Amino acid sequence: MTPTQFINNYWNDAVEVTKGTGIFPQTLIAQAILESAKGGKVPGSLLATKYNNYFGIKAGSKKIWKGGVVNLKTKEFTGTPNAVEIKDGFRVYDSPKDSFADYVKFLSTKRYKPVREATTPEAQAMALKKAGYATDANYSSKLTAIINTVNKFKRLAGKAIDVVGQNKGVSMGVVLAVAGTLYLLTSKKK
Repeated sequence: MTPTQFINNYWNDAVEVTKGTGIFPQTLIAQAILESAKGGKVPGSLLATKYNNYFGIKAGSKKIWKGGVVNLKTKEFTGTPNAVEIKDGFRVYDSPKDSFADYVKFLSTKRYKPVREATTPEAQAMALKKAGYATDANYSSKLTAIINTVNKFKRLAGKAIDVVGQNKGVSMGVVLAVAGTLYLLTSKKK
């Protein structure tokens, strides 16, 4: 699916699992897109499409992760400008929502306290990079660009609610579909 379809399909799950955690749903959705997209599709990576791991969360020790593990090749930046390919164990989930919930749990540790305390999704992007979530030097700027797209979609969803939602009985699915159409139309103007 496209990033817009992904936002449309998983926004409610993102809101549900982040409620009361300090994590913004925009951050969760944007990071899922960044970590799992490939070839313009979300999910597009093998890790997300087959194993429902939308965040590239590694398995770690058996004390930390008791669920399924898959060993896959990944690229890491190890202090040089070019990524190196390594093989590592990644967590396996039963569903995208399980991946979202574990992501929130993963960010509940002391290491990610500055992420939870950040007051905007953009500040969370910077805090994630600073806390060492990813090795890519440009990670926070890439994540912020996607957050801006998610925020634009969210604003358009609000407009769609104003336009379409005046009619009682209109489902949220219809509202989000209208927002997706508005997003596509306004994005093509550039």
